[in-house]
Amino acid sequence: MASPFLSLCMIVKNEAEDLPRCLKSVEGVVDEIIVVDTGSEDETVAVAQSYGAKVYTYPWQGDFSAARNFSLEKAQGEWILVLDADEELVKESAKDLHNFLLEAQHTAYFLQEINYVGEKPGAEAVLHLTPRLFQNRPEYRYKGAIHEQIGPSIIENGGSIGFSPVKLLHYGYLRKAVLDKNKIQRNITILENEVKRQPFDPFTRYNLGVEYMRLEQYEEALKHFKVAFSKLPSLEMGYASILVRNIAWALRQLKRYKDALKVLDDAILAYPDYTDLVFLKAQVLADMKRFPQAVSFFELCIKQGESSARHITEQGVGSYKAWYSLGLVYEQLGDLGRAVRAYTQALDANPRFLPPIDALADILIPREDVEEVRAFFVRHVNMDDEDTLAALAVAFAREGKYEVSLDYINTALTRFPQSQRFLLLKGQALLYLKQYEEALKFFTQVKEYSHFYSQALMNKAFTYFLIDNYSAAWKAVEHLYQLGANIPELPAFSALLGLVSENNTSPQSSLTWNEQNEKGVLALLDALIKLEEYTKFEKALPLMEIFPPERRKQKLGRLYFQHGFLDLAVEELLEVVKAGWADGEVFSMLGDICMEKGLYEDAEVFYRHALLKEKKVLRYYTALVNSLAKQQKFSEAALVLQEAIRYFPESEMLRATLKTLRSISQSMQ
Repeated sequence: MASPFLSLCMIVKNEAEDLPRCLKSVEGVVDEIIVVDTGSEDETVAVAQSYGAKVYTYPWQGDFSAARNFSLEKAQGEWILVLDADEELVKESAKDLHNFLLEAQHTAYFLQEINYVGEKPGAEAVLHLTPRLFQNRPEYRYKGAIHEQIGPSIIENGGSIGFSPVKLLHYGYLRKAVLDKNKIQRNITILENEVKRQPFDPFTRYNLGVEYMRLEQYEEALKHFKVAFSKLPSLEMGYASILVRNIAWALRQLKRYKDALKVLDDAILAYPDYTDLVFLKAQVLADMKRFPQAVSFFELCIKQGESSARHITEQGVGSYKAWYSLGLVYEQLGDLGRAVRAYTQALDANPRFLPPIDALADILIPREDVEEVRAFFVRHVNMDDEDTLAALAVAFAREGKYEVSLDYINTALTRFPQSQRFLLLKGQALLYLKQYEEALKFFTQVKEYSHFYSQALMNKAFTYFLIDNYSAAWKAVEHLYQLGANIPELPAFSALLGLVSENNTSPQSSLTWNEQNEKGVLALLDALIKLEEYTKFEKALPLMEIFPPERRKQKLGRLYFQHGFLDLAVEELLEVVKAGWADGEVFSMLGDICMEKGLYEDAEVFYRHALLKEKKVLRYYTALVNSLAKQQKFSEAALVLQEAIRYFPESEMLRATLKTLRSISQSMQ
């Protein structure tokens, strides 16, 4: 039998950058390329024609289905494949597509779409099935102005949709693509108009909720999700399971944990093969500090494996992300051994998933020989991968191991000499090694077109400040404002320059308190202490005056405490206590300082106050036990441990310590 004639149908607008990747992926797979252009102002049409596409112009009417259906009318094939410009066909899965169609049992087929999310293609992906391959029949047409669907018309006209082995890669949800095309706001405008036209259409409401969720407007998202759910014709609708999951997700973001659990308990009964629901339930339990239950549900995720392909699913919830989340919980339980094993399992399951590198570095570097830690990572990650080398460089730098960080950076630059990211990282490592002039050379090499340019320019301005070249620092700051750079430290740094330099004014030099400016001020002060630039630190201290009084002294005390300036920390933290603003962390820090000074009875008092403030913080219990043990109050320490085990029954560390204390108490009787 002759292979069926296959047409590719696309609608495009200003897709010259993405289109070549898409069209290369279908070479040798499709017999005809139909491209409908809805008003491109770049080279999209020329690019499409260079691949042999038949290009048609269609005036944009704010209706994706209308444009899609116009493309279908131009197709001559027996079968139609639909792709977007920011997608590509996975050739390995599509090489036998024609043979597959020869034996087709259905009139349409789902393809598995792998939607990359985050900064770049890699471990972060959302998977779902989408009907993109179907017979060329005039009754098969798209519906919906946006998030258009063809499935309903196929089913309504007696067709059936099966499953194919073909996979798509979708790049349009990567953060840069979303920001560049302002997709969210465009989608909201179209969807709001659709809601006015059909206010109770569940699919429209669901998609509108998704867009508000992407904007982190969870109350608004939840409102639309609830309307969508109330109008669902059936729980078997293709998007029903992700709708329920999104309702629970929005509730979690709003800290309505009990409501989220209620939704999830019902949803897990309805969709027992949807591991994403179990994973989200475990996350909610961890948020509520119900750690033993969180452990059980993360372990259940691993046992179940990834979700069924019929659901829209987050990749890794049945494997590496569950292992990583287990590690986070074990850290909360004080069980660092289990945490390390869980993080290592996550890395082994997916070496491209990088958060475990940070977590492992934070545990291992302060406690183990640095060379042994480096050898450990060699065994568990791909040392030829650019992202992995960057993650290692950042992790070791965060722990103050700048020479080791520089070693990773230099290795990367030999392999990726044009990498703008590693030029920035090298400048930062040299900066913290106090090689200021050398650091400037590398910050200067970062190109203006680069994603890392604003960060390099901010570092450059800070380095000029350190060497007292205030005029150069001002120029860099003004350039950053011209670029509209969103850098937390920028307003604080601008204000700092206004404090220390003469004959310079800036409209941005005034500073008021908000959470971002607070982070910026603290980041600057932290950097100055790390660099031992104490004179400049003193000059920067007035920036703290923007903080509300109750936050100012606590944050400054914490900063001093973290850097080992214990007497200064005590002075600030005791003021917080006297004013009645102290939380558990303040009392815990005072307890730690007393322990450091050998004042064990005073430490005991502070730790008990910390526990009165917050009962579910494990380290407060272990610190109190340590202070009691130093006073040889072993019986009291055992009682504290028993109380801790009530809250943290999964902690092997607590049980082992209790056993040891009881043994000591018995030997002393």
